[in-house]
Amino acid sequence: LAPRPGQVQKPLPQRPESALQRRGTSASRARIVAAQQAAAQQQQQQQHEPRPRGLYDDPVQPVRDSSADEGEIKRLLTLYMRQRQMLQDIQKNRRRAPQNLETELRALDQSLARQVRATNTLFFQRFDEPQLERLIRATPYMKLSQGRWIFAEPPLSAEWPPARGDRAFLLLSGVVSLYSHPQGAGLKTQIFPGDVFGDDQLWAGDEMLQSHIAGAAQAEEPCIVGVLTTQLLHTAFADRAIGNRRIVQKALKAPAIAKVNGGPSCETGEAGTAMVSAFQALTQYTANVHVKQGQQILSPEPLDQSVLFLAKGRVSVRADLHLVEKFALQAPQRSRLHVFVEKAEGLAGDSWMDRLDPYCIVKLGEYKRFQSPVVWNAGKNVTWDYSGTFTYGGEEELEIVVMDRDMMSSDDLCGAVSIGLGAISDAGWTGSVQLKRPRKNFGFGDASAEEAAGKLFVSLRWELEPPAPPRRAPKERLFPDQTLLELEEQQCWGHETVALGVDLVRMLERSGEALPYSVHLSDLRLISERKKGGGTNEDTTFWKVSGHRFKHFLQSCGKATLFAKECRLELAQKQTQVKEVVKGLISKWEAQEKQAEFWGAASFTPEEEAPMDPSLFMVAYRGVKARICIKNAINLPGGSWFDKLDPYAIVRFRGSAQELRTSVLKDAGGEPFWDCEGTLTYGGEAALEVAVFDYDRWSSDGLVAEGEVSVNQFFQGFEGTVKLEPAGGGRKSKWKRAKQMAIIISIAWSPLLGGS
Repeated sequence: LAPRPGQVQKPLPQRPESALQRRGTSASRARIVAAQQAAAQQQQQQQHEPRPRGLYDDPVQPVRDSSADEGEIKRLLTLYMRQRQMLQDIQKNRRRAPQNLETELRALDQSLARQVRATNTLFFQRFDEPQLERLIRATPYMKLSQGRWIFAEPPLSAEWPPARGDRAFLLLSGVVSLYSHPQGAGLKTQIFPGDVFGDDQLWAGDEMLQSHIAGAAQAEEPCIVGVLTTQLLHTAFADRAIGNRRIVQKALKAPAIAKVNGGPSCETGEAGTAMVSAFQALTQYTANVHVKQGQQILSPEPLDQSVLFLAKGRVSVRADLHLVEKFALQAPQRSRLHVFVEKAEGLAGDSWMDRLDPYCIVKLGEYKRFQSPVVWNAGKNVTWDYSGTFTYGGEEELEIVVMDRDMMSSDDLCGAVSIGLGAISDAGWTGSVQLKRPRKNFGFGDASAEEAAGKLFVSLRWELEPPAPPRRAPKERLFPDQTLLELEEQQCWGHETVALGVDLVRMLERSGEALPYSVHLSDLRLISERKKGGGTNEDTTFWKVSGHRFKHFLQSCGKATLFAKECRLELAQKQTQVKEVVKGLISKWEAQEKQAEFWGAASFTPEEEAPMDPSLFMVAYRGVKARICIKNAINLPGGSWFDKLDPYAIVRFRGSAQELRTSVLKDAGGEPFWDCEGTLTYGGEAALEVAVFDYDRWSSDGLVAEGEVSVNQFFQGFEGTVKLEPAGGGRKSKWKRAKQMAIIISIAWSPLLGGS
């Protein structure tokens, strides 16, 4: 045991000191009292204000085994103290002790060691069986009656003299009351068998042994107390001088350490000597931890603040594993495509006798289309500056056709082009494309040959929407007490946290990043397991050293950087092992779900919300406003050279009195362009009616054409062409059949309050 900086080792007191010897100066006594009161207040505050429990965090209070029997301990101690006194009397008189007496005393040592270990598993994990038996044999015991003071300051009469910093007390039976003031006043706390207490700190290496520090202690009932001192601990750990050399030899062969120092033969050479010397200094602060099979490795401080080296046995790393479904991370979806047709240059088919009257038709898929107005007598260079919007449904190509309007016959093709939408990025595209048309071969040559027909300048812009939220809650399931990793002999735990400064639990949780479920770990713990080929009663032995000591060791031998590199590799291996465990649990979970679905049992998958359909829409969206845009109409009939159409359009939901009316376009003819926007309140109607009228100043307006959009088309929004039929449903002429009337509109819905 290495003394702490500034700590002076004192010999074991042989007899109580006099009252005069116990007295110190008033100033020193005042400082002692103040320090004890501050420690007691801090301890009481920690008791009444519980701190958050971490994944590794174990309470500093004693961890008692259920097998602990206070009555049996008291019986064994009474018998043991009597037998030991008999043996001491015989040896004092220089007589030979009976063999059966020594045998009985050793059997009592072993029985008492088993019972005492169960009273405070955390404290006695530091001792193996021989060390604990030596501790029991060397410990002075006090049998106290009710009301006796164990330690205190005058005028109270204490059973044990005050000795600062070199002794503590182990309560084996009975109840003891602790007081914050050295004269038996102040805050009172009761402790029970297994508690280690004292009036100052007693250290074993870097670990403080007490769980309670007080100013005075009094027996509340008849009790037995053992006295622990630094000299006594040296006696119990008498084999540590040999054990420390064994620690150096075995620890330097650990994979994580041997790799940074040239392999297993690292004790040779200059670098090996430096590491051996640093390790020898480190072993002075190394604590041995001995754990029974099936028990958890405990520590008064969080385990991630220490480095553990597995010297003997096997350990499993267990945790409660919580899996939560991750919905696919989708990129923003393309919802609409905005097309702007600017102009065309060098169109084919123009002549000085018949100037081109061009217009363009933009098609997306089989049914979505819009058409620009006709520019009369524009020639081969024309400017439209026309824009339209499509609802995008995954179509692969956008087709643009430029036509020449002919009043006396069918319109002629000037050129066409197809634009692949897969190559258009989310940022959109602006540029020119080459128009082509079939080459006139007059019955000779290749009928599929094409010729250039001018350039078209186009701009495409995507309207992106965030992915739709999931329609159900994510699946989740808790798998308690799962084995994540297994540690074999000469492997370490906690060195990655010390060397890399990372949270090991969070790093292990990142093993699920590439899986469909996120991983959450809780209550991470180390459990001693039976070694393969080993016996059932073999203990697991750890060597534990504090994190800051280990970090200083790496710096002193100049291996911190190289060791950190090896720790990254080991951490990646542990993440891979945890990932395989998680994948196995996911496969098991999915198999159970399939089996439950087959038998009609309850599933872990939450119910999915039903998608919106037209019937639900007609109820849910009543009172919601629809934003409607009326762009233009094409191929309207009627009118003459001397009396062109003065068209306007009216849109209303069927049966509703509210309507949206465009402005009247004077002499617009059959290709009016309104670009009118407005809102209508939806009342659950089954269709949207569209009508185009011809304004007449001197008589009633004439109905030119009418059409409708059903709820099946507009309940998710609508943008495109609506076919129009002649007024009154009359038979269309031959000219009319060749050119379908249509109007281009769009419908968008305001969001529902609280989501849809």
